[in-house]
Amino acid sequence: RLKKESLEALQKRVAQIEESITDTEKAIADMEKRMADPDTYRDAENAASLARAHRDAQARLADLYEDWEEAEEAASQA
Repeated sequence: RLKKESLEALQKRVAQIEESITDTEKAIADMEKRMADPDTYRDAENAASLARAHRDAQARLADLYEDWEEAEEAASQA
């Protein structure tokens, strides 16, 4: 029973990570659309802020993929 509960918790964790990945990918796509608009660069401070947010979101996405791989592996071994 404990193993089943652990597996369910791991599966729930995987699903939560997958949702976060989807949300982060959407946010990155939105930022990239804004970064492709030349008007974005008329305000240097705004453009720099957007570039930082984009970099941070990409780093978060990399971390999420790493978390997902670890959770998937743990769930497959449970």
